[in-house]
Amino acid sequence: MKPFFYKLKKVSAFPRSFLGKELGGFVLLAVLGIYFFPLASQSPFQVKQKLQHSLTDLKFKWRGPQNPSGDVVVVAFDDKSIASLGKWKSNRQTVALLMDSLIKLGAKNIALDILFSEPEPESQSRADRLLQATFKKYHSQLTLAWAFDSDGNKTLNLPLFSHEVPTQGFINATKDADGVIRRISYHFTDREGIHPSLALAAISQRLQRPSESLVSTSQSSINFYGPTGTLPTYSALDIILAVEDSSKNTINLKNKTVFVGVTAMGEVDQVATPFESSVPGVEVQATIADRILSNTVPKEPLRLGWVLIMVLSFGLWAFGKRLSNSQLALMYGGALILFSGLDGLAFKLNYHFDTLLFYLNAFFLVLSTYAQRYLKDYRQKTFLRSAFSKYLPPDVVSTLVANPDALKLGGEKKEITILFCDIRQFTQISEKLEPAELNQLLNEVFTLLTEVIFQFQGTVDKYIGDAMMAFFGAPLNQPDHALRACQAALEMRNAIHKKTKEFKEAYGVDIALGIGINSGLAHVGNMGSRLRFNYTALGDSVNIASRIEALNQQLGTTILTTEHTLTAIQKLGVPPLASRDMGEHVLKGKSTPLKLFELV
Repeated sequence: MKPFFYKLKKVSAFPRSFLGKELGGFVLLAVLGIYFFPLASQSPFQVKQKLQHSLTDLKFKWRGPQNPSGDVVVVAFDDKSIASLGKWKSNRQTVALLMDSLIKLGAKNIALDILFSEPEPESQSRADRLLQATFKKYHSQLTLAWAFDSDGNKTLNLPLFSHEVPTQGFINATKDADGVIRRISYHFTDREGIHPSLALAAISQRLQRPSESLVSTSQSSINFYGPTGTLPTYSALDIILAVEDSSKNTINLKNKTVFVGVTAMGEVDQVATPFESSVPGVEVQATIADRILSNTVPKEPLRLGWVLIMVLSFGLWAFGKRLSNSQLALMYGGALILFSGLDGLAFKLNYHFDTLLFYLNAFFLVLSTYAQRYLKDYRQKTFLRSAFSKYLPPDVVSTLVANPDALKLGGEKKEITILFCDIRQFTQISEKLEPAELNQLLNEVFTLLTEVIFQFQGTVDKYIGDAMMAFFGAPLNQPDHALRACQAALEMRNAIHKKTKEFKEAYGVDIALGIGINSGLAHVGNMGSRLRFNYTALGDSVNIASRIEALNQQLGTTILTTEHTLTAIQKLGVPPLASRDMGEHVLKGKSTPLKLFELV
């Protein structure tokens, strides 16, 4: 077991001012509990997905809208088109007219985000044949849509239409649990072969390239340009009118890929995107097509992302262990700001990393690190309080617990005042009493004397048989340590004097003290072995205090002190204590005489 002072090395003020306080820790846990309580009933995978979706949406909002290439446009059957031309479902002649108009305005190719899966009544068969003829006429410039139903079955266009148009693509897009579309499949493979999406098929037709060569992945996240209307959008009615009255035409579709769909309220299912909750599906298809055409399909380097995240997370953990808590907070804060900025920049540059793991790692690293340090700090304080409460007054212990930096690893050399006290004629007293009575007497005497030492905020070092050692000025700095020691000695003598009658009645003995006091430099700190240690003071000044305490019996005095102690009190500028000059004496083991005084 290492000395507990080792545990106190480099403990900064940060945990005590933040996580080190019980209130701070409680508030933090309460905030985290409120935030994560709605996620408690969900599986870890659901929680991860929800957090990932929130992070993705946040990145889109931070990035903001982007300008599309302009080579892909949307032509919509909007409210005014349906009001003037009728519903496209019941008037396929209108669709045929729109196809002609788009080609006349220079459209490169057309993708119909509309399904013609149900036959029309006999009265409308002429319109079906007209639309069929239009499809046949523009088959090399036309892409039809098809879809999966809820059971996984294909919903196709009527054979009279699909047979005329070889290029077709599916329009399904998977919604996340919150109903938002964030990812798209570009193609899938079954027994019939490879099937591209509507967007991929349209661009494949435009570029006259195989769809598999246009994208390197089967699916990816959708890199939305922005909210509704970010892509160039025209009303179907305006397109038809522009051809009928070319003098007022301001629409230029030359070399454009046109996606035709429905945007009128109540006529089509709206989908949610990271930018808004209601977007026509045709705009999503057009967005995907524009990204494919402009070669800005999101890059998702999964392995590279994991490697970077693992390296960065490990680096934060390894480097953070060397830092103080305040430095650790600055490091994590700076790392998160820097990483989030780089993450946002990469997102803006079309690199979509799955960075949630890094933020979660950083969050839990911070939480676990500070929790560990908080518990360690708490254990240190508990140990400190337990260790020092045996020989320090409660208020001094509280000060040390709040400021453990007051203690230094391995001790320090400092000016203190040492006090030795023993019970006079203890050998005769022990002969008169039974061991149990003697033990009880010592407990009562030392309890009384310890209370006095604590009253003057001294440190009780040890009890040695019938003697005790205390010192003042450590572990806390006390400029008036000499005065405290002398006042404590006088009060110890008075306290025993007041109890003389009680001791006589209870034990049949008289109690008298001998006290020696000396001030000087001493080495104060944690002394002993790795298995057993004590906070004590060592040095010549300690030996002198012990020697002059022993002289009391020879000189017939109760409290002896040195000139060093009285000089230290005189420097404080307080009234001098009453004392009697006892002359110079050569202490045992010394050659130089020392001037002594009795406190009276």
